[in-house]
Amino acid sequence: MAISRSKTVKQQYTRQGKGLGFGPPKSKKSIRTIDVDEETIALLREQQERQRFDRRAWGSGYRADLDLVFCRPEGSAEDPNIIGRRFARRVRKLATVPAIGLHGLRHTHATLLLEAGVDVKTVSERLGHDTVQTTLELYGHVTQTMRSNAASRFGSLLNTARSPVAAVTAEK
Repeated sequence: MAISRSKTVKQQYTRQGKGLGFGPPKSKKSIRTIDVDEETIALLREQQERQRFDRRAWGSGYRADLDLVFCRPEGSAEDPNIIGRRFARRVRKLATVPAIGLHGLRHTHATLLLEAGVDVKTVSERLGHDTVQTTLELYGHVTQTMRSNAASRFGSLLNTARSPVAAVTAEK
């Protein structure tokens, strides 16, 4: 099975009443296709290789029909709380990374993209928000990096406007 550079989010596994189950994401915009980088593709290939081992070990008992990226060894869905605890445990082992949960990773993803100058519409689509306004309300806080970048960009604009070439061009 090939791994493409685009991934489609079309369902989620969440608490439903007293149990767990598959269901649609929160909104129509949450059903989306996002592009992923080459490093993520490489990690997904490693995961796929681990799953091939599990599929062979479980044989016909493996839940291949679910086609999950991250699952229990027999292919069934894992409790999201367990995944969150495993993630937090692994992050704690990395001395260079501050403690962060899975939802915090979503927040970091959005903030880093906005700091890097990725337009808010693109960030909003990646997150599956219904509107850009939602993205701005949740993740549009101004960081020190954003303040510094704004000051540098404004200084560059002023310098460009004061240059003799700009003045000659403006006169024409």
